[in-house]
Amino acid sequence: MGLKAFFALLLALCLASSGAASAAPSTGVSMQHKVDGKIADWFEPSDLVPGTATYEAGQWSFIDYPYDDHGAGGSFTYPDDVRYSGNAADIVVLQITVDERNVHYLARFDTLTAADSTVLALAVDTDGKEITGGGRWPLGADVSTPGWEHVITVWGTGGSVTSSKGTVRIPVAADTTENVIEFSVPRKIADPKYVTWRYRGGTGVWDKQAKTWAEVMPSSPLGSGSAPAGGTGSASQPDIFNLLFRSRLYDGGSKATDENESGDFQYSQQSAALASGNIRPFYRDVSFRKLRSNKTIVPSPPPGDLDFTRVFASRGFPNKLAEGVASSGASGNLYNGKYQPYRMFVPASYRADSSPAPMLPLLHGWTGNHRGFNAQDNDFWNTVVRNNRALVPKPLGRGEEIWYEHLGELDVLEVMRDVAAHYNVDPKRIYLGGTSMGGLGTIKIAEAHPDLFAGIFPSVPPTSDRAMGYVLPAANDWDLVEQADSLRNVPVRNFTGTYDALVPLGNDSRRFCDRLNELTYDYDCWRDISENGTHRGYENDRAAQIAQLMHEHQLVRNPARVTYEFHPIWYRQAAAAGVAGLLNYGRAYWVRSMHYRAPASSDAERRFFGTGYGSVEARSFGISFGDPIATTIQDDPSPTLVREGLVLTQVGNIPRNAFEARVANLSSITFDVQRMGLSLEAPLRAQLRGDGNLTVNLLGKARSCVARSGGKYVPLRVMKDRLALSLNLSSATTTVAVSCR
Repeated sequence: MGLKAFFALLLALCLASSGAASAAPSTGVSMQHKVDGKIADWFEPSDLVPGTATYEAGQWSFIDYPYDDHGAGGSFTYPDDVRYSGNAADIVVLQITVDERNVHYLARFDTLTAADSTVLALAVDTDGKEITGGGRWPLGADVSTPGWEHVITVWGTGGSVTSSKGTVRIPVAADTTENVIEFSVPRKIADPKYVTWRYRGGTGVWDKQAKTWAEVMPSSPLGSGSAPAGGTGSASQPDIFNLLFRSRLYDGGSKATDENESGDFQYSQQSAALASGNIRPFYRDVSFRKLRSNKTIVPSPPPGDLDFTRVFASRGFPNKLAEGVASSGASGNLYNGKYQPYRMFVPASYRADSSPAPMLPLLHGWTGNHRGFNAQDNDFWNTVVRNNRALVPKPLGRGEEIWYEHLGELDVLEVMRDVAAHYNVDPKRIYLGGTSMGGLGTIKIAEAHPDLFAGIFPSVPPTSDRAMGYVLPAANDWDLVEQADSLRNVPVRNFTGTYDALVPLGNDSRRFCDRLNELTYDYDCWRDISENGTHRGYENDRAAQIAQLMHEHQLVRNPARVTYEFHPIWYRQAAAAGVAGLLNYGRAYWVRSMHYRAPASSDAERRFFGTGYGSVEARSFGISFGDPIATTIQDDPSPTLVREGLVLTQVGNIPRNAFEARVANLSSITFDVQRMGLSLEAPLRAQLRGDGNLTVNLLGKARSCVARSGGKYVPLRVMKDRLALSLNLSSATTTVAVSCR
């Protein structure tokens, strides 16, 4: 199975299409832009790496950092006033193009809650001489920079160009669905003449009553956030919250402008510059000659290991949750913007050999973010990652405490898709790992989508669905142990500590490992019983076992047996988050379209989503191997490590055109006959058990078919791509014989 085919499957399994970014036009010069706030005449940059700029097909793009509009103090809280709510100053992409009449600009924001909530300014040096022009920016920005001949200031409902000759209004349009502000400057006002212009810029909050930037109040209890106009601003502290043109060292930057090594959401250099009031080092030169040439110019990073931030445009935006950085109660901060960051580690071994490589997303723990899991010189990063040339994305999961539910789960799947779009991922060697809450997320996502992963590596995971209380399954929405059955074809390498105060006995992964043993699955669980057996991540003793699995085990695409369980709470959470159409449950391997039976209930939500687990356990006899032989793993000789697990050895099977399945709590289910190694062109035999009326769809083409059970005809419909059997199943086996011609 090829990479493109696999990720087409990934999209079909997990991500409903909601409109891809527009493709780059063949020529940017001929494209006529209209200032309407729409993005059909623009295209997103092909590579979203913060701190870099690209020229592509007549369009220049600069990529900024998401969720970094933190002003000069490194912390920022918006007041409740609607003018300042949302992640208003968080520009992510600035784009420029030129035609015969205008210089066109498009600013893409992570969120734009109201057209007039945000202000953007660009100070433009058109003659390349910083000793000419310059001075304070207009409209109360409290910024002064050298060299500019004009300053463009725009907000969603207006804009102007200020120069030594005065101020001229320019056309501006905003779209709060696409989160963009679009504007243009007529060339009769400022003509680039195909030379290079130097830009400095930033964004902040617009005070629509005063028609100025909202002033910074350093003494405010909000830290260095915004306040309504009329506060006591400071000439040395600009009213910019989000400083543009912080640039990478390899793309025209300096140590003063490169945010790559700063913590959290990468605003340390920005904060220092804004606090000092000196933003002079932060600029970008744009060559209009290169723009007119339509050449593609993308910066190249330095040699060696790469560990940097990437950004993707989320398919899950917009949705019903509040936009921007918002508190979500027990889930902490929620990062619900269109553009999502993730950290990406690319080993030098992959850069030296870019043949298909494994991918290992690592999920952060509680209160963490994508900036964790820094690459080190240790067994895990050397033996597992570098030696395997493994690509390691580190998703944000849309929050520090979201527990990889709904939006958090979607974020992981979208990151996987984005990595595959930019790197040569081996679709048969995709693994998943994480620590603490990330270990929980690893198990939960693999249980929901087992056919995506060749193995999982959770570390110190809790196994209930909430941090508070660590209560047992009876009081939880769902429990990882109860749904471990779905991991039949996904090997598990787990680590836990006996003296882990954060994940105590009863909610640690021992119950999970015991369940894997009961199911006779491939697992290897390590437990540290020494005083070091605490809440540890990947600095543990199982790197060799993880590396071995990555060497030996690939994705099982068409297994002989499929077990899959899913819970209605997943649907409820996805619906509440507005992403029900983007997270597709109820399918695994060659089983798909599993639908709950509507329960008899006066509760409309329960009738819609169902109650209890929906499940299937199915075996295809058309695949040439049967149940494996299990061998117990020997305990580790170390007195401080307890090791338990099973090694499975495949056993051959003589194929025949038959399958068996047991289903529960479902109204319909579909089996992909071809992927099961079966055929509708020969007599097909099925042995089925269930708990009521069930429509069984057999995916495959046939002209004329009949189905019999116990000497009676079974109601059957022949459709374009499938047969649909109407059955009433019980705990006793129902044998159905299907004949087609």
